[in-house]
Order: sequence, then structure tokens, then C-alpha cells
Amino acid sequence: MSSHNQIICKRLRYQEKCRLEKKLKKLRERSQPQGRPTFMRMNAIPPKRHTVIGTNEIDNDMAAVLNLGPSFAISRKVTNATIDEALCGIHHFAHRLRSRIQRGPTVLDRESTLLCSMPFPSRAIRLPDSIPSVDSKIATLELAVQRIYQNEAAQKYRSNLTLSERRGFKKLISMKDKLRLSALKSPDFVYECMTNSFPLWQEEELEAVVSFFGEQYVAVDRSGDLLRGRISIELEESSTAILLYVTNGEERKSFNTKQLPPVQLIFQLPKEYPDAQPELRVDCVWISKDWTEKIQKELSRVVTENSGFPVLFIASQEVKDFVQNHQQEAGEICLDDNPYSCAHDIRGSALLDLSLRTCREYDEKVFAERCHDCE
Repeated sequence: MSSHNQIICKRLRYQEKCRLEKKLKKLRERSQPQGRPTFMRMNAIPPKRHTVIGTNEIDNDMAAVLNLGPSFAISRKVTNATIDEALCGIHHFAHRLRSRIQRGPTVLDRESTLLCSMPFPSRAIRLPDSIPSVDSKIATLELAVQRIYQNEAAQKYRSNLTLSERRGFKKLISMKDKLRLSALKSPDFVYECMTNSFPLWQEEELEAVVSFFGEQYVAVDRSGDLLRGRISIELEESSTAILLYVTNGEERKSFNTKQLPPVQLIFQLPKEYPDAQPELRVDCVWISKDWTEKIQKELSRVVTENSGFPVLFIASQEVKDFVQNHQQEAGEICLDDNPYSCAHDIRGSALLDLSLRTCREYDEKVFAERCHDCE
């Protein structure tokens, strides 16, 4: 072993020794009994975690629930998906444990060491070999964890709220049509009086739509007198390439894609909805003029046939089915004078470049969200 490597190993051993000594010192300090914790005051009053604006109907019971803040109801129901996530974590742990054992001792455990750099990574991912002594223990651990989660899933749900918090929770539920809960980035919860209160059935329909599509695909605007928003409708990848092109007096320019970006369904709900018909329209950079007209006719038909009933979910499915069917049949889409170009005064090559950029960005987003096998 060269003198330079000996110096490096000596320095590493010294750093590891200091780290272990500090850890041992902390463990000894924690093991010593203390009459009173020095880092907390038992009679301290916890700070308020909510702010009331514009109403005096929040009593002490309701405030007790609001003071729970982000810690309120953080647990979720144990399902098969929860068990799968736990077992997946065990499999990751087993993979790393096998790799660590098969790599051998570290530099601190070897008598002679050759320090070198590896500028190039391995070409492929090598799975660690099976180790019988480890595999048996991992299997036992996997069965034990699975049994714990299954027992928890079979148990009856229990609440750990106090009597005051339970009373406050019931009061808040009974006043949900009068009060609005706003969760800020800070841990404070804000309850404010709803100056523009919307009908309960509209809020419930939007809640169901958000639950189905996801919060990232539904945007709701409650700032005005009417409920407005948009639903981002994702499309499945086409089996064949779709040609998007423009002319507008120039030579024909085009590009091919299999993954079209989402279609935006924009809605506005009147106060009397669903008795009154909502305003529905689509907005998308790549939808042609004739497609837009046909979609508007289909939306009008859906609204008329379902008069008096919620139609946001049905309208979203109608738009998705229409686009999915027509993109396979048409094979190409003309972007000339489509509603998006007229609304934003963008035509020709600029419109095609914007469509191409939008398709590429969405394609990269879809690729990043999916899982891919490494070979």
C-alpha cells in the first residue's frame, strides 16, 4: 500500500471513530433519567392554528378541531394498494441488502486498498444473486408486515378525537354550506364567511369531478358570481401517427404525432344549474374548426337530453369519445382558422410551431410519469 493511501485510510478511520464517539455520547445522555424535560413546558398553551375571518359562529368546540391543523385525519384506510406499497419497500430493502453483502467489506475493513476512480458507469443493471440466509429472513419479515397490515384493515375504524373535538366536527359539517375552508401554504387554516355562496349540489358535483379526474386536471374559479372552471381531458396514445398541418396560402407544413395534448372543457354554471343549462365549450390549440363545431353540437345534445341533471362528467366523456374516435378515422387534422388561432390571432407557421411545442412538452410529461423497464 502506498503512503498516500495509508494517509487516506488513517484519516477515514479517525473520522469514523469521532462519529461513533459522538453517537455513543448522545446515547448515554438520553439513557440517563431526567426529572423534567428541558426542551418543553408542560403547562404551555399551544398556538392557534386557524384564523377566523368575517364570522362569529366559531365556538370553542369548533376551534378545537381547527387547531388540529394539518395533523387532523392524516391516516388513510388500509387497502390492498397500501399493502403492496409496504411490500414494495421490503423488496427494495432486500435488493440493497443483497447488493451490500455481495460487494464485500468497505475500505475501513481491508488491510490493503487500491483507490481508483470509475469515470464510466456500468452498461447494464446487475441484479444481486440470491442469498439463502438473507432470503429466509426477508420472507419472514414480509409475512409479518403483511399480517400486520391485514389485521389493521380488518379492524373497525376508531377515532381519537376528544368529546369537544367531536362536537366541533359535527358543528362544522352542519355549517359547510355557510363557511368556506381555505388551506394556505402556511400551517394556518382559514375559515371565512362565504360572501358568494354557491348551491350545495354544484359544489358536490365539482367535488365528484375533482375526485375522478384529479386535482391537477380540474381548475375551479369561485371569485365571481358564477362557478367557472375547466377540465383537462387526457387522450390515449394513438396506434397510428396523426398528421397536423397548416396552409394559409403558404406551402403545406406538417408534423406527425401519436400523443395529442389534453382537450380543455371550459364550463360556467348558472345559479339555477342543473335546472338551467350550463355554458360548455372546448379549447385546444390543435382541434380543427369542423371538429369544434361538431363537438359543440354534441355538447348541446348532451345538455338537452340530461336537462335537470348534472352533466359535467357526461360532457367530459362525450368530448373524449368524440376525439378518440375521429382521430383514428381522420388520420390528419387541419389547423387553419381553428378557434384557437382566431382567438389568439396566431396562424400559419407560428400556429404549427406552437402545436408542435405543445405536443412535445406533453409527450415528455407523459414519458416522465410512466414507469419504464431498464435493460
